[in-house]
Amino acid sequence: MKRVFIKIKLMVIRRVRLIKVIFPKTDIMLYVLLMLLWLAFGYIVKYISYIHDGDNATYLRTIWNLKNSIFTSIVLAFAIGAFNRLRDYRKCLKRQHFMYVDSMDDFEEIFKAVEDEEYWIHFHALYNDKCKQIAWDLIKSKVSQIKEYDKGIWVALRTIRDRLEVIDYQLKNEMLIVEDEEILALEIADAKKYILRIEQEESFELLDSLINELLLILDQLRYLWRRDLKLNLKLINMMQNPESNFYMRMWLPNFGIDMVKGWQ
Repeated sequence: MKRVFIKIKLMVIRRVRLIKVIFPKTDIMLYVLLMLLWLAFGYIVKYISYIHDGDNATYLRTIWNLKNSIFTSIVLAFAIGAFNRLRDYRKCLKRQHFMYVDSMDDFEEIFKAVEDEEYWIHFHALYNDKCKQIAWDLIKSKVSQIKEYDKGIWVALRTIRDRLEVIDYQLKNEMLIVEDEEILALEIADAKKYILRIEQEESFELLDSLINELLLILDQLRYLWRRDLKLNLKLINMMQNPESNFYMRMWLPNFGIDMVKGWQ
């Protein structure tokens, strides 16, 4: 019963969210203006009709006679606006999902550069905070062993910096839907600073701080898919066999690196 209640709650939340996309508050003024124009047009029609044939019909009667046209125009304006907003929203979702997946792949190059193992293909180290910590605990002992002539990690840092530039460009051009644009801009700037310091000082002491910033940036990019995270996690914990789905079990309390290696 509790599981059904959570599903209903999720459905309601998502429907309300969709309605807000289709009918934003900013469009209320548009419909108010449209109605005012019709009211003004009704007055003109009444005036012209009186001059033409002496008809003494009331203003309200004139508006009532125009009711079909008024209703049709408002519904048509709403339908066209809703269709365009929904189409643009879906395009944005698709574009942002591609950006999110590509960003996660590029950011995780830092882990592959330190330890080139096959399980990174299946395991997304920056999928959530728990996965990040598992991955960091796995490689942090090897970070100090990296030599200056080891090119892999420097290539990974350049790849991450290039991806940050792409995200920054899309953010500045209002191509992303995130929880807080100002915070994301600060996180991107901080990540760039960490990369610059690592490169200048040729030290990996700030690598953990950089990885934490990258995780925060990804959290902003996948915000659209994680808004209902708490409710979704409750459903996952109620499943009979959540371990059967790799991405679901990445949220489980007992998830660890052994489960990752065993997935291969």
